[in-house]
Amino acid sequence: MLPVLREIFKGTTFYYKQLNLFLLCLVTLTGIVGVRYYAESQTPQASTDLPRALAPQTEGSQVSYDIVVHPNGRTVVNGRTVPGAITYSEGRGKFLLVLIPKADVYTRSVEAKVTLPFSVDSMDTVSPHIYAVHGVGNSRFVSNDRQTVTFYAQDIFEGAELSIGFTFPEGYLKLSPIGAIQSYASSLSLPFWINFGLFVIPTFTLLVLGFLILKKIKAYKQVSNNQVYPLAPQALPPAVVGALYHGQIGKREIAATLFDLANRGFLIIHHGSDMNVTFSKGGALYGQQANTLRPFEVLLLHQIFGQEGFASRSKSIEAGLESELFSSKIAMTFVNIYDAVVAEGFFIQSPNKYYLKYKIVGMVLFFISLAALIYGSFNLPEPAYILFVWVGAMIASLIIVNMTPGLPRRTDRGNQILKQWMGFRNYLTWKKPIGTSKSSEFFAYLPYALTFECEHAWIARWENEVLTLPKWFSTEHTPYTAKDYQESIISVVEYLSGHLVAARPPDVA
Repeated sequence: MLPVLREIFKGTTFYYKQLNLFLLCLVTLTGIVGVRYYAESQTPQASTDLPRALAPQTEGSQVSYDIVVHPNGRTVVNGRTVPGAITYSEGRGKFLLVLIPKADVYTRSVEAKVTLPFSVDSMDTVSPHIYAVHGVGNSRFVSNDRQTVTFYAQDIFEGAELSIGFTFPEGYLKLSPIGAIQSYASSLSLPFWINFGLFVIPTFTLLVLGFLILKKIKAYKQVSNNQVYPLAPQALPPAVVGALYHGQIGKREIAATLFDLANRGFLIIHHGSDMNVTFSKGGALYGQQANTLRPFEVLLLHQIFGQEGFASRSKSIEAGLESELFSSKIAMTFVNIYDAVVAEGFFIQSPNKYYLKYKIVGMVLFFISLAALIYGSFNLPEPAYILFVWVGAMIASLIIVNMTPGLPRRTDRGNQILKQWMGFRNYLTWKKPIGTSKSSEFFAYLPYALTFECEHAWIARWENEVLTLPKWFSTEHTPYTAKDYQESIISVVEYLSGHLVAARPPDVA
């Protein structure tokens, strides 16, 4: 069970800036829904208003409306179709129409003749109502025959509201397919919609993702290796090895790249007593070795130092990242690492493009669900239990967006090379302590230990060794042991790498 859980967490990504975008949408949605329910707590309102052109415009005017309700629920007022006058709840059609929403001028009288789609034995069958509030003198309705009703109102003062309504029995209207679905959905109980919206949809999504995770575990078994290789199989950058191993790029790949750049002389790292890390440019940047820098390494250095800076504190880098929503340099860093992995022939296609498909599906599902939830909040009749479906769909979409990265799409060559690297990982995690002090080996292999998520095991092998610090690293605390190194500089650099990764835009997986 534990290995399965580890695979699940490996395939899960969490970046706070993207989360903030979702939270902003949710806060906005909460406000809209709150306004809707506040409005519904006031005097009964119609579900739609008449077009502005049909409203009284002249002081003391007399207004007449000829309203025709068609068998399919379409409503026509004075020859103009007015959508939304009829909603469905528990199989019944509810007709509610605002004739005057807060009168702008005094109106002497209003007459509204309504022609129903079918005749009825008694008008009580369709329950005609007139809502006249906030300054209406007299109001009434008269049944002309078994198919027409005329509503009357007099002395409608400024600010007054006038609405008319019917409740049609089940089967009275010939529902359209959408109306029939809406009517059936509204007849289902609250417990059904809670279970369906909050459990069934997310459960289905989790089953799909569980299937994908099992595929990942199966792919992991294809590269399992029990042999121990004491040397790195190839001269590959740690970020490329990490992308091959995880199937994606995360903060470990970025942290490993920083340490690798330091090992190669492009960075100098100083760890201060205040738990702050300062990065300085190494001498290799000013010599022929600079030609060996890969595009993604150049971009990462530009993100750290800017255009002309010689040194940069981790807090300054973090503050710079906070000042912009997303970083184009980090985006290009990710894309270049993915391109490097594909160029090596390790993946069938760019992992970024592969994951982006799932990400787009999740994002589209989220915003469709959000739009449906907002629309339903304003337009569905009470009780609008179907809204729970869209809540569940939003939860499911977030799961899709955050869990699909990490699913491998390696080629046969990618599996073969990764299998060799898994033998090297076995060396990093070997229980046997290091026999002779070789500090250079500790720092040279540390980037790979970070990408393979086994830095604790690698450091444990050096527990009894006092490290000879390399030229690219300085600290105020000496001597420096592997355990000390883990508890300070590694944790700080990983923290900074997390901020760097969070700065990549949503279109980069």
